[in-house]
Amino acid sequence: MNTLKKRHVFGIFVGTILCLTALHFLQDRMEKISRIANLTTDELTVDAPPLVAFVQVAGGAFRGVVADLLFLRAQKMQEAENYFELVQLSSWVVKLQPRFTGATAFLAWNMAYNISVTQQGYADRWRWVQRGIELIRDEALFYNPNDPLLYRELGWFYQHKLGQNLDDANRYYKYQMANDFIAVLGNDRHYDWEALGAAPFDEAGLHAALGEIAVDSITRLIDSHGLSMGQVIATYTDTGQLPVRLGQAPKEAALTVVLTRALDTRPDGPKPLLAAARDTAAERFNEILASFKLNHPQLELEFRKQKQLPEDIALALEELGWRDKVRNHLQRRWLQKDLNLDPEYIAMLIREYGYLDFRLPEAHAVYWARKGLEHADNNASIDCERMIFQSLNDAYFNGFLLHLSPDPKKWWVYYTTNNTALVDSARNAYLDAAENHPDNRSVKSGFENFMVDAIVTLYIGGQRKKATEFLLWMRSSEWYGTSLRYHQTLEHFAFTELQSDVDEATQDQAETIVQGFLTRSFTSLALGQQNEAAGFAAHAGRVYETYMQIIKKDRDNKRRGLRPFDYYRTRVLSYLLGTGSMEPELQAWLRFELKRWAAEDPEFKTYLSGLPLSENLVSEQELADLRETSTQVCTKCGRAMPITAFERLEGRAGRARSCRICEKH
Repeated sequence: MNTLKKRHVFGIFVGTILCLTALHFLQDRMEKISRIANLTTDELTVDAPPLVAFVQVAGGAFRGVVADLLFLRAQKMQEAENYFELVQLSSWVVKLQPRFTGATAFLAWNMAYNISVTQQGYADRWRWVQRGIELIRDEALFYNPNDPLLYRELGWFYQHKLGQNLDDANRYYKYQMANDFIAVLGNDRHYDWEALGAAPFDEAGLHAALGEIAVDSITRLIDSHGLSMGQVIATYTDTGQLPVRLGQAPKEAALTVVLTRALDTRPDGPKPLLAAARDTAAERFNEILASFKLNHPQLELEFRKQKQLPEDIALALEELGWRDKVRNHLQRRWLQKDLNLDPEYIAMLIREYGYLDFRLPEAHAVYWARKGLEHADNNASIDCERMIFQSLNDAYFNGFLLHLSPDPKKWWVYYTTNNTALVDSARNAYLDAAENHPDNRSVKSGFENFMVDAIVTLYIGGQRKKATEFLLWMRSSEWYGTSLRYHQTLEHFAFTELQSDVDEATQDQAETIVQGFLTRSFTSLALGQQNEAAGFAAHAGRVYETYMQIIKKDRDNKRRGLRPFDYYRTRVLSYLLGTGSMEPELQAWLRFELKRWAAEDPEFKTYLSGLPLSENLVSEQELADLRETSTQVCTKCGRAMPITAFERLEGRAGRARSCRICEKH
């Protein structure tokens, strides 16, 4: 019996050893599989609080349990309206369980949507929307750069929360977002994304880029004096000085410092000379910074503080041709470190889609949706594809920022217009989604709505060739070609679509439509959009005539009839020029344009002369006075300066220009 027991014990012991041995090999395989599938993470969170760092190291499998408890506590904090502790708890959940992306998406959405609307002030709401964006953009994506769900959720915040008008504070969000972006790149209508994408990100890359600029500049300098590098080296070796013709001009002085130092290394040929110039360039850059008691990190902080290069440093760098490269380098670091935006990727998107205005939320929605699409299975995701074509749709109709009030108290004053560069891309995005998801009827339905609206807006904006192209496409399409709707002339099609808004309109509604188009016409005129202004004015007249024809047959047509068309023009002009609804500089440009219009159109001049405010309308003195007090943002340095500080005064208010200082340098 004892022998039997010993055998059983021995068998159990041997079995245990075998099981543990097998488990050892199995555990290694399971860990390898989980790492490949990104089901776990071994990296420690950077700058984690001590408690979080301890749990990461010592918690092991209990990290998930702690994260669950923190998640539940975050919900209790929301119920108790202790929102600031909720922010910290949300961040800890991300750090403890970085792969738990569903919870992260929920926490971010909760802050941007639920908590934000509990705040009374728009500034407080905006902070919570920002925090929701930052939780995904700056934290969750750091640990999950390949998760399409996070990209889609982040894009949705921009498309829906910021881009749509479902929140009372939506205009405030758009204004603040535009200002935050302008703080980084300045207020330019067309940023040079190719240059920003080519700019180096780190300090070593900047030194290398400055070295290449120095080499090119030295080569051109020597060639411009009819010399060879061999002659320069020989002369300097023999005399210790540069050739007489070299470096005499003041504009060459800064460059000859770099050249002289490179020659001091005693190069034995052109290649060693240029190699020495590359090394000398980095040294010279650091010396320039040191002369202002700065190093690279301090320069970066100063750049962010002033939103531009300090003026003295900018002048010193410009003498060497380095100013733009250093500015682009600092702007790229700001974009990538704070906004997680890659300029190279943006440049690629613009090459593919057309120019995207990243001062507006639609461009950001396209950016993040495209990122999500690239990480989706088989590069196909109806959610991300829908976000792309819908955002391109919205960006076409209102995706270009024309004017933003410099006064933060007037955050509702900004004007957008059609971004016509995107009309083809929006159409193609719809078609790509329809091809990838042929059974999805909503894509084709949305596409038809887009095409109809695009044809009408192109027609109103004077782009009849493109409008005709789109109409012919619909006419020849296998989806819509049988519809008689598209077998009309362009003029009749546009008029028919627009008339549908008028057919059932009441008197008040008709007046609102007419005055709305006139307001857009005069606003476009003030912003320098002459074609759009003419199109809106013409359509206001068509709406007026159509409505009057419709009610002509009614018995009560006198009661329902509209007042004379000039009454509405006068009313709109009086409102825009006689109230604070339009900023002073825009009023000045509107008066200026109206005067020019009157000079070209005798009928309009007669109309203007009959207005009570006609003297003010044509006053050049008022325009001159307002130029002295109005401000404009420089596209290069980003400073708000008086309009008189700009060279090209024939531009329109809100249209970016370079100040005289930047033009000079």
